[in-house]
Amino acid sequence: MACKKCKNNARSVVKQIKNFIKGKKTEPKPKTECQSKRQKEQDWLKNSEKGKKLSILSKPNLIENLILLVFAWTPLAIGYITVIKFIINLF
Repeated sequence: MACKKCKNNARSVVKQIKNFIKGKKTEPKPKTECQSKRQKEQDWLKNSEKGKKLSILSKPNLIENLILLVFAWTPLAIGYITVIKFIINLF
């Protein structure tokens, strides 16, 4: 059994598939203010020069990935291993 929201989502997907098979074109839902604002921001990031520079800066480079690996993931893994060993030693 699914919740009401999941049932409604499933029904709408089935309805869209049936309409697609029959060849009916459905009109898209009008975008909300938040969706249209987000789309404008995405277009700005893709098309403007300043947006492209900011988009490049948001991706970590090799040095940043190595720092993240050494100072974040390694201690986290060691901590998990230590906790697991401690739990095993309790039994």
